[in-house]
Amino acid sequence: MVRRSGVVVDETGLKGVYDVTLSWNARLSSGAAPREDGSDIGVTLLEALDRQLGLKLQSKKAIIEKLVVDNIEKVPTEN
Repeated sequence: MVRRSGVVVDETGLKGVYDVTLSWNARLSSGAAPREDGSDIGVTLLEALDRQLGLKLQSKKAIIEKLVVDNIEKVPTEN
């Protein structure tokens, strides 16, 4: 299994907060066609996002800010 980590950046320009439901099953996402009842079981996550929500994820390179914590101690120490 290959794991890829990435950052999703919102470039939709939409304002506000949205409550959405996405039906998708990672175990069944083989790229198969949707079932006869119209459900998106068996499609990839990208296809489900597009079909159900009208959203498309596009891969591109960008510079992002990242915070890396090397060490955390329970009790602060003096300088």
